[in-house]
Amino acid sequence: MSSTTPVIDWNEVPGAFAYRVEIRENDNGLHDSPFLTQSYYTVPGGLLTERTTYSYEVGASREDPSIDMDNV
Repeated sequence: MSSTTPVIDWNEVPGAFAYRVEIRENDNGLHDSPFLTQSYYTVPGGLLTERTTYSYEVGASREDPSIDMDNV
């Protein structure tokens, strides 16, 4: 069974403050999630289409990504 709103789930990274999921289609960026504190992400509806191949990458950050370090 396939879904156009799958849940991407990964193992927590020790020391990670936040995660971000990037979804690609044919090596082109399609969608970046907001910064997440949990180790899963439900892909929003209307983004993916059936019978299409996508890839994704999960990035972890050890620092609060909402803080602009240039202005601290």
